Amino acid sequence: MTKKKIALLIGQGDASYQRTLIGGVSKELFAAGYELHIFTNFHTTDLHTDVEPSNILGETKIFDIVPWNDFMGILIVPSTLQYSGGLRDSLQEQIAKEYNGPVISLDYESKFFDAVMLDDAIAMQQMVEHLSRVHGYTDIAFLSGPLWHAHAVRRLEGYKNGLSACDIPYDETKVYEGNFWYGGGQRVALEMIRKGQLPEVLMCANQAMAIGAYRIFMENGIRIPEDIAITGFDALDDGVAENYRITSMIRDGEATGRRAAQALMGKIENRPPREIKERRSSFLIWDSCGCPENNFTKLPGYTQDMMRPVNAGRYENFFSNYNYMLEDLLHCENLEDLPGIIHSTFRYLDGFSIFSLCLDKKWLTKKDGDETLSSVYCFMERFPGLDAQIFKKGDKNFLSSPFDIVIPEDITIPEVPANISDFSYIPGIPSKQTTSRAPKETILYYYVPLHFHGTSFGYALIGYPDTNMLPDCCSAWIRNICNTLETLRMKYALKNQKEES
Repeated sequence: MTKKKIALLIGQGDASYQRTLIGGVSKELFAAGYELHIFTNFHTTDLHTDVEPSNILGETKIFDIVPWNDFMGILIVPSTLQYSGGLRDSLQEQIAKEYNGPVISLDYESKFFDAVMLDDAIAMQQMVEHLSRVHGYTDIAFLSGPLWHAHAVRRLEGYKNGLSACDIPYDETKVYEGNFWYGGGQRVALEMIRKGQLPEVLMCANQAMAIGAYRIFMENGIRIPEDIAITGFDALDDGVAENYRITSMIRDGEATGRRAAQALMGKIENRPPREIKERRSSFLIWDSCGCPENNFTKLPGYTQDMMRPVNAGRYENFFSNYNYMLEDLLHCENLEDLPGIIHSTFRYLDGFSIFSLCLDKKWLTKKDGDETLSSVYCFMERFPGLDAQIFKKGDKNFLSSPFDIVIPEDITIPEVPANISDFSYIPGIPSKQTTSRAPKETILYYYVPLHFHGTSFGYALIGYPDTNMLPDCCSAWIRNICNTLETLRMKYALKNQKEES
């Protein structure tokens, strides 16, 4: 039976808001018998970062491998594709040109596709009304995101509507253009301090800018909320672990994802989408706006002092002094040495059913900065109970990737995998089935890029048997593998250079 496959294209798939979207999409699709294939990455090259762009040029290459026509429908989240060079628009244009199936844009007004939106204007208006009617503030400044950004436009509209509802005149000199990152809030806070002109409140269009401003004010002896109140927006973003008790809004990303999935399935199945009730945004009340502690919002799963995720322990464990993953990997002399080391660190990937490294056939000899990706081969996979190995050409019963992966003839194949335990539950193995150890069917696939300083090596595939988010430490885990692949390339080049001399 042909599987019903849906592709989701989303930037920074491990970020908090993106996880809520993924969670909503996957719940609806899985209930209807679809598979979800997520093409994502970990870093952005937009101007709001301090990262050297050449270090992460390979991040966008994950979208080059999408086999459009393998999917019954496509979901895309353009607002998360924050990359220089116009990827947000060019990728939408490419899909519109090359793909004939239905496409839904999530939380972004696309000129190419139908969109499912979350109304930030209403939430931002509610924040203004809270500040004015509960606390009596009238001097309310607003730190926007980039004014071209759809989210920034809607949130600025909500700020204006809130002022109007509270009979406060709109003053454009109190609106600052930010960048949705810490530095934007820091810059505006420093500007206010230098001018000696603090408003009663600085409303920020996202949480990262609110955190940046908060830090600067506190470092300069300015009390919050006594000297200036601060509010944020989208509280469950990447700044959640250092939230500083900033009053904010929590966007209902899960409902947006569920509605988008229903809209897409409605197009595929030629039926009206099932209605998903949107909770809209909800308040996260803390004391940065001046509210007393008895008014604070209680959230399950989070500590109230820092709003720190309860699963942060795994993240901290990965970066402890006792994790020698990178050191062990860097001691590898060739590709065949990697599986055993990687296998010993699988515990960080949280209950996955499949893992594969798919490398460009020329990865070892590519010139530095080569971003192109040619055909790839499957380096390793792993089901629970089966040690990692390189699969022989023709062993397609082991391959779980939806792509037709060919193993080159010149790859050295180990005689046997490291673990010669019972493989009988693997489809295609002619021996007695062991149902007690049989893995669940993989229905959720993540594809993430492998690269180093602009040189693309291929991609990694991580599959799960149910709704699952990429672990907090997955970005660093994958980066260790990327650094190791580059080290092997260097060793190979030095060896050849020595032999030639």
